[in-house]
Amino acid sequence: MKKAVVDTNILVSASFWKGNPFRVMRLAFEGKIEVFTSTEILLEYSKVLKRDFKLNETEVQERIDVFVSALKLVKPKNKINLIKDDPDDNKVLEAAFEADADYIVSGDKHLLKLKEFNKMKIVKPKEFLERIK
Repeated sequence: MKKAVVDTNILVSASFWKGNPFRVMRLAFEGKIEVFTSTEILLEYSKVLKRDFKLNETEVQERIDVFVSALKLVKPKNKINLIKDDPDDNKVLEAAFEADADYIVSGDKHLLKLKEFNKMKIVKPKEFLERIK
């Protein structure tokens, strides 16, 4: 089974729209892929929902609870400082390294620019879906 870490922007998109990020998460809910996350990624997701979508604490927690049922939580032991332009994105690499993921699925330009990390492919949701068919 393929293992992936999804970036915060994938979780946000899957929460509100039925596009490719939603399809990626649906595969996790169906048990066809393993999707990993970390507390740091979920905290950022929570912050974005409050700041950009004006959701209250209860609404945010409900969305997190739905995702947590399909996500596997990792606790990264290693700090990675590879992305200098946006050091906050390193948390995705840390989670992927800890999960020993096959893919990082993201829409973030700093992550996508790497193309690969530790033999993991860094791809947009559409490319991920095409690769795992």
